[in-house]
Formats: sequence, C-alpha cells, structure tokens
Amino acid sequence: MSLTPDDEVRSREELAAFVRRLHQDFLQQGDAWENNTLATFLEALGRVLKVGSASRPASS
Repeated sequence: MSLTPDDEVRSREELAAFVRRLHQDFLQQGDAWENNTLATFLEALGRVLKVGSASRPASS
C-alpha cells in the first residue's frame, strides 16, 4: 500500500477509500503489520490521534 505520513484524508469518501485500502492490505499481508490485531491497531491509532503525526517516532 502506498501511503506516506504526508497523505491526508479530506472527505468521507476519501476516508472510506482509505479504510478499504487498509483492509485489503491487511488481508494480503496482515501478518507483517506491526499492530496486527484489532486491539493493538486501535491502541496505536488512538495514540497517534492523541499526539498527532508530528510527534510520532521516526521509523528505523
């Protein structure tokens, strides 16, 4: 999936398309995801939303 930290969701339609892409990516390679359960994914999502993308640690 070609997403970058600079990608933005600007409408409900774009959000729906983004969620569909996430779902497809998970079906294809979910075992490679860092947060590959719903519980860990939602926990991480909540942290990112709380602190914002500027505060996320850089990937190594």
